[in-house]
Order: sequence, then structure tokens, then C-alpha cells
Amino acid sequence: MTDLTSVIGRLCVFKSGPGLYDYELTCDGQSLLSGDGFGSIREAIQAAADITGPITALEVAYGGITAGTFTLYQLRASAEQIAQHAVGTYAAVTS
Repeated sequence: MTDLTSVIGRLCVFKSGPGLYDYELTCDGQSLLSGDGFGSIREAIQAAADITGPITALEVAYGGITAGTFTLYQLRASAEQIAQHAVGTYAAVTS
């Protein structure tokens, strides 16, 4: 029997300084992975999407605002578009 359970983590990307971005990846409230000093949101997303294990998708947030839930494949293949979407969502909600 195939296990059809999907594990969805949460990827929070935030600006840490001029031109620098950090991320924290959590699942069920527990910190799993973090990274800092990325030159773009896209780079942070790509780094986080290299996670292995039972996680199949990530809920992506930028600046605390959730932009959507994406499979790891989508995050790897379309990181730039997802980063642009996250920034647009943040701007729409905070303006």
C-alpha cells in the first residue's frame, strides 16, 4: 500500500540587510533548516527546496505574508516566478 500522506513545510524568507535574504524552514512548528546571506529571494527558495525527506511541498512566506503552497519540483523549476509572486503578494497586503 502506498502512503499518500503529504508533508507540507513552511518556508519563511525575510530580508536581513541590503541585498541579503535569509530563510527558515519549519514543519509542525519545529525548525528544520535555515540559511542566510543569499543575494536574492530566488536563491533562498532554491536552497531551501533542496531538502530531502518526507516533505513534498512548502508553504512560502515572504516578510511574514504567505504567498502560496508549492511542490518542491515547482520551487526548483520556477523559483524566480515564485519569488516575484511572493514580493507582489507582500506589497499588495502591506500597502
